[in-house]
Amino acid sequence: MADGNLPLHPLLAARWSPAVFDPWHVATAEQVAVMLEAARWAPSAGNSQPWAFLVGLRGDPVHRRLVAHLARSSAAWAPEASILVANLAHRVVEGTDWEYSEFALYDLGQAVAHMTFQAQSLALRGLHPADLLAVELGGSAIVLLTVATATGRLRRTGAGRGLAQGALTPGLSFLLGDLGLARASATSGSLLLGSEMLLTVLLAAVVLRERVDPSSAGALALGLAGTALVSVGVAPSATRGDSVAGNLLVLAAVACGAAFTVWSRHARDDNGEGLSPTTWQFLGAAVAVSPFVLGSLATGGTRLATAEPRVVVAAVVVLCCGLGALFAFNIGIRTVTATRAALLENLQPVAGTATAVALLGESLGVGQALGGGLVVVGLTLLLPRRTPVPATADESQNPRAGPAIRPPTTPSCAPPTGPSDPSEPDEEGPRPCTPTAYPCSVTPRSPPGSSGTRST
Repeated sequence: MADGNLPLHPLLAARWSPAVFDPWHVATAEQVAVMLEAARWAPSAGNSQPWAFLVGLRGDPVHRRLVAHLARSSAAWAPEASILVANLAHRVVEGTDWEYSEFALYDLGQAVAHMTFQAQSLALRGLHPADLLAVELGGSAIVLLTVATATGRLRRTGAGRGLAQGALTPGLSFLLGDLGLARASATSGSLLLGSEMLLTVLLAAVVLRERVDPSSAGALALGLAGTALVSVGVAPSATRGDSVAGNLLVLAAVACGAAFTVWSRHARDDNGEGLSPTTWQFLGAAVAVSPFVLGSLATGGTRLATAEPRVVVAAVVVLCCGLGALFAFNIGIRTVTATRAALLENLQPVAGTATAVALLGESLGVGQALGGGLVVVGLTLLLPRRTPVPATADESQNPRAGPAIRPPTTPSCAPPTGPSDPSEPDEEGPRPCTPTAYPCSVTPRSPPGSSGTRST
């Protein structure tokens, strides 16, 4: 540990040599540019700047090529780093045997020191995945618990079910999804996440006995095809390639989400109250991910105190989105079947693509546009259809005739009080109309423009 009595810069006093890198961090082009700019401003003999750098981002060809040439001692842990940099120095002038600079290696060391100092500063400006989970799930649970308690809308009924459901989603599904997507390619991850719709439909058919009609089956096929096209059109991810462990983690997250949808439909809250179940679900999610959060904070610390304000604001936005999404889900699942809920969730790839185009300036590929269109068509097939009014005998005999206007009728039923006087009302009042038990008198209301009544 650094001497606390000496006025070292905090980044230098807290410097240490890691042997494990954050597999969830994804470096941006802006961060790479800032690091290279910091190296460029390092001092050099005669301002010769005899350095050069080969930068590889995890998942790109340069990164893979550098991993292949790592020493055996570092090959076990260095590939996890989001950036690998090969440092080069000009030793001689090209085409001659002249020495470029006798201080070239020293100057390169200066530049690398500047780069690593800047990289450490950039890392502390962001949030650790454990920080994000703590803000999103823990913060949401605190907000919901405060509001529900203050308004008296927190009900103990269904608390156990809500805690268990929250452990599935958003708890374990978020955690497993993040861990899995860090170890799987973007295409595989998107395709696996799209399989949640199919798994939900199958679970709904088995658990809830929901019937999958041909229209729903066709919509399901179109939705899966659209998801595949959207996934294929996504740009290559900066993460490493596919791994069996990563794919299994994503599938586990998908299974949690599908089970949550079916479970919520099976045990839906019919009174329309969404605040209480949402509160219990976020509490369950916070408890479920607490071992991961606490373990990560104990080993790597937290970055909440050093993160940039915009990063903290982004985390709060994520918190609000999570609150709103689950609250709306708990209200909407009352009137939507689990099958249709799963198909509606297939809009996630479309929503993600639209957000990337609108906010990040990414271009929309042909496959993405076609896939999004197929998803929308599939959802359109599930729209409620009007049930046709059965035709009368006269209408069925004359199909060209328009539907007959049948005026509303008002039944008036008087049960018989005895064989001598069937018209005298019962002292207990009128009874339900049962034509087989006693006669019923129906007086039709006259439609506009007509007169007279008829008794049957």
